Amino acid sequence: MLVVEDLAVLRRAYREILERAGYEVSVASNGGAALAMLDVTRPDVVVAEVAMPVMDGITLMRTMRQRGVSARVLMLADDEFLRGLALHAGAEQFLAQPITPDDLIDAVAVLARSYPALRRDSA
Repeated sequence: MLVVEDLAVLRRAYREILERAGYEVSVASNGGAALAMLDVTRPDVVVAEVAMPVMDGITLMRTMRQRGVSARVLMLADDEFLRGLALHAGAEQFLAQPITPDDLIDAVAVLARSYPALRRDSA
């Protein structure tokens, strides 16, 4: 799983929450850094903030699709208005921030159901 979030405090928090839930997590600070990581690894799930410097989450997701990356995408944003944009662009899930640890774990679990290796009970 790859978490893409520009705010270091949130990036650390999401990583800790997901690792405690049994997921293997890599992190990137923006869409550009995430794309560089995707050249090396192919995560099954990407959790990405919509609004980030360098490359926003929507552009990241579109570029991933153009490159043939089939990861399921959970988009995060502090504005509910962006839900439609994120889902229309291809995100499978959307959460409006602030989110609780349970919100994050539940949304990732829905996406991970398609990838048995990511299930918490198999970790």
